[in-house]
Amino acid sequence: RGWTEEEGAVAKVSKRLSVVPSKLRVSSLREPIKMPVVVLETESGPPPPALPPVSIFRETIRFLMDVNALQFVHRALAHELVSPQGGPSCEYYLALAQTHLLKKDYDKAEECLEKAVQIDYLNPDVWAQKGHLCYLTKNFSEAKDCYERTISFVNDASDMHFVYLRLGSIYLERKECDKAKNIFLLASKKSPSCLTWLGVGTACYRLKEMVEAEDALSEANALNNNNAEVWAYLALVCMAGGRQLEAEQSYKYAIKLGLANEDLLRELKEVQLQVGFGDPSF
Repeated sequence: RGWTEEEGAVAKVSKRLSVVPSKLRVSSLREPIKMPVVVLETESGPPPPALPPVSIFRETIRFLMDVNALQFVHRALAHELVSPQGGPSCEYYLALAQTHLLKKDYDKAEECLEKAVQIDYLNPDVWAQKGHLCYLTKNFSEAKDCYERTISFVNDASDMHFVYLRLGSIYLERKECDKAKNIFLLASKKSPSCLTWLGVGTACYRLKEMVEAEDALSEANALNNNNAEVWAYLALVCMAGGRQLEAEQSYKYAIKLGLANEDLLRELKEVQLQVGFGDPSF
């Protein structure tokens, strides 16, 4: 009987434990129940619009333009125009304008770019191509405006290297050497080449920053030691520093490599006359 009473006591205790609610158990049960309620009550915005499908002809056009196979680009453009996924898009007019630019048909290129601007005014590639068109037609003031608009966008154009080089050269021609230096430095940081460092060196020389000019020209020379203008500016820097032997060696390499810039060659001759050295034939 004692065992039965003990068993009954255990049963009562277990019954009380099962009936009396536990705060820990309730809270643990309530937490997962609240989570879906919060999610359901949260109002989500409309889903982002799906990107338009890219036709196979547009991909083909990109490839053909990269490999400069212009004889096939027009065929792909014709298919893109009648494709259900294609049509006269901004990219279509851009590709067509590029073919006209390469053929030097500038009037048709301008027509295509105007249509591209109307479709997508904020496309950096459109403004880059407009800048190239103006640059090739020697409308440098308009080219500068187009290039400056191109670099102001958050996204880069596909050919930023040429944008930097041409914009920097325009700044140098307009004697805006500080702007030229900054643009060429930006180009050298993103895609360094002999021409980008030559631009930095030229701008620094015009600003009379001879140490920086020599450093930049040395970088350019390391990337391509067959550029005559690099050697010419190195000769100018060495003459400014009174280093006769290095100036004459640099001048000799510039002439040997066929310096074609007549204005730069004339400047070399004038500085040589001023300092009294620099030409080994003296």
